[in-house]
This record gives sequence, C-alpha cells and structure tokens, in this order.
Amino acid sequence: MFMAQRLTKTPEPLTNQVPAEGPTLVIASTAETLEEDIAEGHEPAGGKLDEMNNRASEMLEDAQDRISEAYDQAKSRAAYAYENMKQKSVEIVEQARVRAHYWRDEYPLQVIAGVAGVAFLLGVGLRIWRSNRYE
Repeated sequence: MFMAQRLTKTPEPLTNQVPAEGPTLVIASTAETLEEDIAEGHEPAGGKLDEMNNRASEMLEDAQDRISEAYDQAKSRAAYAYENMKQKSVEIVEQARVRAHYWRDEYPLQVIAGVAGVAFLLGVGLRIWRSNRYE
C-alpha cells in the first residue's frame, strides 16, 4: 500500500535549479547583435567558452600533476618494498647458512643420519610413484 502511494505521487517542479538573475549566454549571429548584447549586459558565448576551456585546461593539468605524483609515489614505494624484501631474504639465507654450519660442526653424525633418512624416504617415494605410473 505504501508503494502504491509512492508511485502515484507527482513530483514537484525543479524550481530551485533555475537561476533568478545573472548573465545569460547569448549566441550572436552577426556583429550587430553581438554589440547589442554586450551593450545590454549579456555575456557573449565566446567569452564563456574561453573561460570554460581555460578552466578545463587547468583541471586537466591538475589531474595530470596528481597522476604523476601518485605514479612517482607508487614507484618509490615499490622500490622500497623490493629492497626491503631483498634485504630480508638475504638475512634469512644467511641465518640458514649459519645454522647449517653450526649443525654440521656440532652434530656431524646426526646430520649424516638425517640426510640418509631423507634420501631413503625420497627413494621409497620415487619407487612407489614409478610403479603406480606404469600400471
């Protein structure tokens, strides 16, 4: 019922969008009518178009400047992130190398046993995979 009332209601006129007073845009066909319009206080279309073109050019330049700044900022952030990741990965690899040397020097038999166990399990896994592949 609420929807029926809403659909049947007529819209009010858009009175607040019409300017009450102000310069009007006049397109003159001859020089005489252009001079008459300027004398009467009407603004010719050419001046308004030039003003709009200038404003559009300024807005375009501002947009290009903002895009350029955003691109430069994104580029510098990406470079910083790349360098940061590169540095962290180098640190991780260095820590792993130091740990491997420590284990190799302090626990040589356990390292050999671990490598042998991994090799054995890898061999069993490859054999199972090969036998299942040709069935």
